[in-house]
Amino acid sequence: MSLFFKSPIWSIEKFEAYLHQTSENIRRYRQVEQSAELQQLRELEKIVTTKEFQDNKMYLLKRKYKKTEQYENLHRFEKASKSGAVHDYLQLKAIAEPNEKQSAQLAKLETKQAVQDYLRLKDVVADEKFKQENAFWANPKRWYTTPESKQDERYTELINNADIQFFLHADGEELARWESYVQQWADNVDTDLAASDWRPGFAYKTRAMKANHSFVHELQAYNGGQNTSRIGKVMTIQVKHQSKTQAAWDEKLGFVAKDFAYTSDVIQTADKMRMNGGLIRFKVRCVGSANHVICLKNEDKLPIITLFQSNGKKVQMGIKTDRVDNMVLIKKIKPQKWNYIHLAWTKQELIWFVNNYEVLRMPNSIGNMSLFLQAQSFVREQKKLTGIEGQIEIANMAVYTIDDKFNYLVKA
Repeated sequence: MSLFFKSPIWSIEKFEAYLHQTSENIRRYRQVEQSAELQQLRELEKIVTTKEFQDNKMYLLKRKYKKTEQYENLHRFEKASKSGAVHDYLQLKAIAEPNEKQSAQLAKLETKQAVQDYLRLKDVVADEKFKQENAFWANPKRWYTTPESKQDERYTELINNADIQFFLHADGEELARWESYVQQWADNVDTDLAASDWRPGFAYKTRAMKANHSFVHELQAYNGGQNTSRIGKVMTIQVKHQSKTQAAWDEKLGFVAKDFAYTSDVIQTADKMRMNGGLIRFKVRCVGSANHVICLKNEDKLPIITLFQSNGKKVQMGIKTDRVDNMVLIKKIKPQKWNYIHLAWTKQELIWFVNNYEVLRMPNSIGNMSLFLQAQSFVREQKKLTGIEGQIEIANMAVYTIDDKFNYLVKA
């Protein structure tokens, strides 16, 4: 079975940039989440976004001064003050002891509307509170003099803040999902094999069983870790054109001595690291026509979860158990270039990813069986022995916890 993808798999550069950006986004998101600015925004939001607040804002912005009570009172007072009736009234009122005729005239003038308006509004417009209210309503920019305007201005400033905009538009659940991946193990040693969690040879239940041996149907001797190097956290297993005599397992005869023309290595983490679920992620590339394999297994022959297998041209992934033998050819991957390989191992499924893209999904047929890592390069008997020499490089390998709802790595 082979899988060919219409959607492009991201380059390693793009995926690593995505990983870095995701890490930065988580840091930024949590920083904003705890900020005083976001807390202030949320408090102001409870006020500023209410209908009452917005209605009042629109009222103050759009209310015409000529339609206010203050304008009406001031206008009526000024009009009345200019009327002849008020002029006459004020002149007669100024007489200390008016005669009978003048008193009659005053009484008649007091029935005039203009005089009544003047007398009624004189004290109103002279009041300090009226003056303040009138000045407020006469100002076309009255809204911007209010405390509410300051709240609205601060709310607008905060809602348009770059960090808060990032927070509001970020997918918090997506970031929390990434954040929930707790690293349980990482292969960070950058010195030699002995200082790492890897050991040369195969791992068997019976400790007396030879760990460093080859097989009669293969063309390489496993070299006890001598072909494995670690430089700058990159682990390399080399296939060399090198003669070596080594014990080889024969199904009929058992161990027999065999002369090999090539050497390589097989290494595993049986004593140091096992997993029974979660997410394993690593970066890998290989060259040469030998078979380069990274898998999860135990001391028995089966099961084997093949995380990555390549002969330098093709890439395979899959699982083999006593009931299932499902290896899938993954096309559109260049094994000679760096790629991130991921396996998500949940209670329900096994899901393989290359960089950002899901390439394979199978039911979990092994439960939570405890498995260790094994990496090796081997050479099968073949007609053309060309391009055998080569290597597999592995870097940034780590194991994380995930939940059972895990079903994707990067949203398309």
